[in-house]
Amino acid sequence: MWVEAIFNYYAVNDRIQSDTAGQAVAVLQDLHYSFPILMPASKKLADSLMILSYPTVIVIDKDKNILFQGDLETAESLIAKIL
Repeated sequence: MWVEAIFNYYAVNDRIQSDTAGQAVAVLQDLHYSFPILMPASKKLADSLMILSYPTVIVIDKDKNILFQGDLETAESLIAKIL
């Protein structure tokens, strides 16, 4: 349950050595997701967000507070409660 009218979605690709150029974009297209992918040149963004596994979902409120960081299923449950 993704409510695009209320939330903004972004994917952060932390490219690993075996990734090919455009692989993250292809995966999201195969899954019919349309949100943008942030593709930083270094691991600084993923490290600063303490992302340890993929996919990691981060729910941020309008005041830029992190409400949740973790797995997709738990994020969906949290979003359902917020709505």
